[in-house]
This record gives sequence, C-alpha cells and structure tokens, in this order.
Amino acid sequence: MKKYQINILIAITFFSMILLGILESIRGVLIPSIQNFYHIDYKEIGIFLFIASLGYVIANFFGGNTADSLGQKRLLLLGVLLITLGTLGMAVSRSYIFFIVSVAILNYGFGSISIGANTLTPVVFKNNQGMMMNLLHFFYGLGATIGPRYAGVALDYKWSWQEIYSATLIIIVIYTIFVLTSTFPRIEGVRSEEKVPLMEVLRNKKVLLFSFVLGFYVAAELGVANWLTTYLQISKNIDSLKSATYLSLFFGVFTFGRLIGGFIVEKLGYFRSIIAFLIIALLLFIIGTTASKQLVILISLSGFFFSIIYPTTFALLLKEFDKGASTVIGVVITISSATNMIGNAVIGQINDMFGVNVGFRLVALFLLITVALVLILKKDITFENQI
Repeated sequence: MKKYQINILIAITFFSMILLGILESIRGVLIPSIQNFYHIDYKEIGIFLFIASLGYVIANFFGGNTADSLGQKRLLLLGVLLITLGTLGMAVSRSYIFFIVSVAILNYGFGSISIGANTLTPVVFKNNQGMMMNLLHFFYGLGATIGPRYAGVALDYKWSWQEIYSATLIIIVIYTIFVLTSTFPRIEGVRSEEKVPLMEVLRNKKVLLFSFVLGFYVAAELGVANWLTTYLQISKNIDSLKSATYLSLFFGVFTFGRLIGGFIVEKLGYFRSIIAFLIIALLLFIIGTTASKQLVILISLSGFFFSIIYPTTFALLLKEFDKGASTVIGVVITISSATNMIGNAVIGQINDMFGVNVGFRLVALFLLITVALVLILKKDITFENQI
C-alpha cells in the first residue's frame, strides 16, 4: 500500500478509538437520567451494564473470525451500522426491555469496531509498535475525556439522555464516510503452524491469571466510569454538571498518563510500574471516598495511575505468548470482559441493597484483587528483564 493510504488507515484507527471513548464514557453520566426515565432501581441498572458488557464480549468472541471473513472495512461498517441501530433504538424506546435490546446491539457495534481497529494495527504500525500502541490507548482516553464533559454540559442545557445519545450520530456519520472512502488491505489470518488448541490455552495458568488481572482491573476502571457521577450526586450531593466534570477530569489525567506512561514503564520496568500504579490508585480512591467532600478530586486524580495498567499488562501478555497469540488474546479478552461484566453487575446489586456509597467502594476491592493477582503472575513470567 502507498504511504498516504497507510496514513489514512492510521487516522481511521485513532478515530475509531476516539469514537469508542466518547460513546462508552457518556453512559456513566447518563445513568441517573436513564434510571429516572424508566423508574428502575440500581439492580436493573446493573442488568443494563451487564447486557452492555455481554454485547461487547460476544462481539470480541466472534470478532476474529468475523474480521477474517468480512475484512476490516466491512467489519468497521458493520460496527457503525449496529451502533446507529442501537442508538436509534434507545432514542425511541419507551420500554425498558426494548432499551436493553438496543443496548446489546449498540455494544456489539462497539466490540466490532474495537476488533476492526485492533486487527488493523499489525499492518499500519509496522515500526515503533510499542509507542504506537500507547498512542492508540491515548486516543481512547481522549475520547473518554470529551464524552463526560459533553454529556454533562448537554444535561445542564436540559437535553434529555435520548437527545444526548442521538447527537452522537453526527460523529458516527463522519466516521462512516471516512471508512467508506478509504482503501483497506486484506489481512491474512493466523498461519496454521502458529495456531494453538483452545483447550491447551484454557488450561494454561498464566492465561487465566492474565485474564483475571485484566478483568478485575477493567471492572475497577469501568466501575469509576459507570458509577462515579451517580456516587457524587447521591452520596456527596454534587450537581450533574460538576459530577460529570469530575469524571471528565478522571479521564483527562488518565489520558495524560497513557501519553507519558510508556516512558515511565521503560524506566521502572513492567511489574514495578503496574504494582506501584495500582497501589497508588487504590490509596487515592480510598481517601477520595472516605474523606471530606473537598477530597473527592483524589478519585479523579487516581485516573493517572489507572492509565498504564491495561496497555502494560497487555504488553506483558504479548511478550509472554509469541506462539498462538491470536487464540490467547481472544481467550483473555473474552474471560476478562466476562469478569468485568459480572463485577459491574455486582456493583449494581450492592448499590440497590446497601446504597451507592457502599457499592461504589467495590472498586477498591477490585483494585486490591488485581494487585494480588499481579503478584502471583509475577512469579510465573518467564521472559527476561521482566522487572
């Protein structure tokens, strides 16, 4: 492919992550509005988040084969079609059941775009892959910083949650035109000699450890993304715009952390960085949720220390499994997504039973479990210079 075509594909890959960041991050800001609209409790909000994650898990489970059969361009277009259908379904829904179905369709679309963008990376990021992967996650964080601020301002202007979702169709249309007018390569599937039997992967202790490290970490990250604004409004009596600003600040420092995190990791080492950042994030979160109202900003600032965990752990995974990487990644993403899905459903259940002040603090438990699992994983990693 010509250089300008590669550059266009790089731009599409980054645009994909910005789009996902915006669309996924506005959900947490809109949970109170959705709850009031359908007159539902926290348990049913937990079901909503469970179904959202389930759609994403299913898309990731089938995504590799779908990418091979359809190609990246059609997979991305399938993703935007599903996002459009899901968004329109949510906008017109007056039934909670129809709303849940629309959420599942929307998040299957998210998963399709995520798989499409990630399977493009081996082609478009031929050089400096580590730095480019950090940039990829940076652009997701950029979108996740914009999303809550947009939703908070729109709520302040008395927009309904349906109008806020519907307005995102503008950026989806722009993205669709960008994809339609671009040339995509045909990416070959994994060579047969590189394939590893699925059951062999599932029996591998390190695969399971990586899966649960990422699963509990993502449960903590999305626990903040999904529930921070609700927690601040209910437990701290902070208005919707200011609580959305706190969430936007969380993703702002999170994004900055991903921008410079690669340099920190190279200096400190993979495991030292992961463990140190997890512990600091845990301490800031605990202080922010237990101290006075003025210190809730520490929850937002903990986003910097959340930032490097996912990409650095994923880098460890790729270093450890050079054979059968596609199968391993598929299993890890599926199990970790299922773990996150269950984790956030549990938060919703605890919120309903004991109040959001208790349920939100499960994020600290998830971080603590992640620290313990990383320490166990550290003993089993074999590649050199792991520290």
